[in-house]
Amino acid sequence: MTDTPPEHARHERYLRDLSQASESTELDLIRTVLADPDQVMAVSAVLTHIDRCAGGLDEAQFEAWSAPVTALAGHHDPLLRRIRDWTRLKAMDAGRPVDTADLATAGDWLQRAAAETTTSLEALAVLAAHGRTRRVRNAAQVRAKRLGGV
Repeated sequence: MTDTPPEHARHERYLRDLSQASESTELDLIRTVLADPDQVMAVSAVLTHIDRCAGGLDEAQFEAWSAPVTALAGHHDPLLRRIRDWTRLKAMDAGRPVDTADLATAGDWLQRAAAETTTSLEALAVLAAHGRTRRVRNAAQVRAKRLGGV
């Protein structure tokens, strides 16, 4: 017999099922997960799925993939925020101009992700100067130097 709480077991099952979902079954599965009575667990599973999928998509692919997921996210603010953050991160990496005020006041996840992964020297300069935490400022400065910026 296992001591794993049922919501933990469902979370693991949802993550496994989402990782194996086909394009034709993915949205129905997200809908099913978001209908789970444990909303904290359900949102966590879908958030992890968003991160897993977004990392491997370019800006155009992410835009196409995220549109129906955004519709399903409905009133789940953490999901909507993460999709917006990924959209902003993808735009930075595609070379779009950085809204410096927006990036300087962005949430911790976006700032941390951008400082660790973006290739936008403009974004890294903003984060090195105005990142919310010392960790973000330092990571942005180190990454900018590695990419040949100042």
